[in-house]
Amino acid sequence: MLLSTMTNIHQTFRHTCGEYAYPLEEALEYIARAGFPAADLSLISVCAHGNILETDRWMEFVDNCREALTRTKIIPCQAHAYYAQTRDGVYGTAAFERDQMLTDRTIRVAAMLGVPWVTVHPLYGTCLAGHDENEILEINRVHFCRWGETAARMGVGIAIENMISPPFNDPDNLLRLLTTLGDDQLFGVCLDTGHAHLNAIDLPSLILRLGKRLRTTHIHDNHGRYDEHLPPYLGDIEWEPVMRAMRQSGYDGAFSFEVPQTTRNIPAALHDDVIRYAHTLGEYLLHIE
Repeated sequence: MLLSTMTNIHQTFRHTCGEYAYPLEEALEYIARAGFPAADLSLISVCAHGNILETDRWMEFVDNCREALTRTKIIPCQAHAYYAQTRDGVYGTAAFERDQMLTDRTIRVAAMLGVPWVTVHPLYGTCLAGHDENEILEINRVHFCRWGETAARMGVGIAIENMISPPFNDPDNLLRLLTTLGDDQLFGVCLDTGHAHLNAIDLPSLILRLGKRLRTTHIHDNHGRYDEHLPPYLGDIEWEPVMRAMRQSGYDGAFSFEVPQTTRNIPAALHDDVIRYAHTLGEYLLHIE
């Protein structure tokens, strides 16, 4: 497995002025200094709140990020596509279509940056309020087919993430969606360990069940009540069985942290030390036998 962290480990949200405090390109510098060989590019914040991917200047970001990846020698092992940041994007509205356009754009951006697999959230919750489970699955099938056309044209795969809430907190529904899409070379699963733990799902069993369909990971911990996005061992997930299941499954992709809380409210002067700790923790986990 390839040790990685999402770039949001150094993208603390500045709530007072509605923007992200640190650009993704700067996060790559911190990640490289900490010793990580790879990064998961969080393209969510780059779209949100009027940031560059939401504008007609979005190719500037691609150029800047490509230069930063070259400079830092970081491998862009996976990326996180945009998903709705507000509650106004209800199915059938212009706001909903805007959100889907930005998801499509970030799939293209990921491909342009050499990412092999991009994680995409399924559609559920507020945007599909009033729809039953079968309708939600069909709406997702249609939209993932569209995104899949973009992905196939651009040469990138789509990993669909397990969520906290129904229906895609249930692995049966996630795998049902994958079966209807019918292309395991183009579509796979992103395993979010924190989301699974919040649903009391046995992680080692799930990992083995996913098998070759597991394509990307969001590794983080919690105490089974809130989506805390803590580093491993700061919640109550038992990590030794998880790591053994990862090895047994034959998974050889990125073992990628999604732990923005690692540096949240920590002064920037300390971020290098904190991110180095995350790297040390990752190396420890990868050497569990």
